[in-house]
Amino acid sequence: MSEYVFLFRANQADHHRAIAIGQRDGAGRGLEALAAIADRDRLARYPFYPAAQGELEFQRGDRVAARKHFQDALVLARNEAERRFLEKRLRSCDSSSTGANP
Repeated sequence: MSEYVFLFRANQADHHRAIAIGQRDGAGRGLEALAAIADRDRLARYPFYPAAQGELEFQRGDRVAARKHFQDALVLARNEAERRFLEKRLRSCDSSSTGANP
């Protein structure tokens, strides 16, 4: 396995860990954990890094920040299913309803 693949997978594991922290300890802590990922620039083409930021910001009630992150993720989407999911999350930022579920 190449060093790049190993480091990407390690960063992906950190990404998943940060999401779990956000679920357990709250969105603010999850955002802190995402920001603390070493070499997170290796996740630059991974659409679920900004999507996770968007989801956590949405949970905190910051729909403007959530929208920006979901838009960033949409640019990185790799297939139609990812695009549909992210478009749905973008629409949820514009709706007047509250809560994290679309």
